[in-house]
Amino acid sequence: MARIAVLGTGIMGGAIARNLLRAGHEVAVWNRTAEKARTLEPDGATVAQSPARAIAGAEIVITMLADAHAVDSTMLAGGGLAAMDDGVLWIQSVTVGVAATARLAELAEDRGVTFVDCSARRDLPRTVSWSCSPRGRRRRAAGASRCWATSSCPSCTPPCSNSIAHSSSDTATRT
Repeated sequence: MARIAVLGTGIMGGAIARNLLRAGHEVAVWNRTAEKARTLEPDGATVAQSPARAIAGAEIVITMLADAHAVDSTMLAGGGLAAMDDGVLWIQSVTVGVAATARLAELAEDRGVTFVDCSARRDLPRTVSWSCSPRGRRRRAAGASRCWATSSCPSCTPPCSNSIAHSSSDTATRT
């Protein structure tokens, strides 16, 4: 099983952490309000005193925070991004807007971290396109909500592309 850090343990983040624990994963949690994180201790979560401590040694980091400011303060000012090892998967689940998402994706790519932005909103249809280059892989959705993913893609020379169309009914078709 994976070692996962969940940053932000409110209603959604807490539920995510509990489900991961039930599935047998090792989960470290952090929240600005420590009492919220402590509610997960009886379920087996390790409560960290800082984002960096929660992330230390994690294979996957999930951010479920309030807004773009909270993501910046946790991942940049709070040392979260700097604490990630190369190749860690960062699942960013906060709706922060297109500009902030692009900036976070670039910072993650520069750090060698795989970044996936997944808005918690499921009511917006979107089209996701993959494009690979020697520098990395970026996934971007068109429409009202957008999605990015970056990772090193050493097998993608020459560049390749792949598209997946998603509907609000959660179905996907490859194009």
